[in-house]
Amino acid sequence: YWLQAASYRDLADAEDMRVSLLLQNMEANVKPFSHEGVLWHRVIVGPYQTRTQMNTARQILISAGVSPLLIPEYLSQ
Repeated sequence: YWLQAASYRDLADAEDMRVSLLLQNMEANVKPFSHEGVLWHRVIVGPYQTRTQMNTARQILISAGVSPLLIPEYLSQ
């Protein structure tokens, strides 16, 4: 399981979020993607091997004011 914590146009903003998540002991990466010709940067957390692990991470993100999205594995690669 993978969660998208946020999506930013500015790479620096995405990196700031990634570092913030790392400081909370969450495995986070930035993955670029293009939408309608605009480059975006997804902040992805995971992978989580079980739904329980993913739900725990989701609750941590929510309590930090983040609205995570469950994303398909193929998007995270």
